[in-house]
Amino acid sequence: DGKPYGPVYADQNGHWELVINPALAEGGHIVTVKATDIAGNVSESAETTITVKTDKPVTPEQPTVPGGNGSATNDTTPTFSGTAEPGTKIEIVIDGKPYGPVYADQNGHWEITLSEELG
Repeated sequence: DGKPYGPVYADQNGHWELVINPALAEGGHIVTVKATDIAGNVSESAETTITVKTDKPVTPEQPTVPGGNGSATNDTTPTFSGTAEPGTKIEIVIDGKPYGPVYADQNGHWEITLSEELG
């Protein structure tokens, strides 16, 4: 967006991190990174666009269990599925234990198959 942040310095492994404060506003932002070596040579990355999204995702639908009859199934490792906003991280919590996460695909569909039997 034309506003410089930093500078930051790479560690001995070449890794660096920048915490932006104050936080970026919601919406799209164009980001480039400029590197300067100890000799003063400068190179700049290509532009990339990031989108800051701070609102809560839409509440996902109640999951379904294929082959289940309402809330009953004889499958001890059922597959739960449903829809949510595309890209939303989904976790199912059963008796206090989380399963997943998975991410809703571009159409909003998601599916979690339990990895261990329910007791």
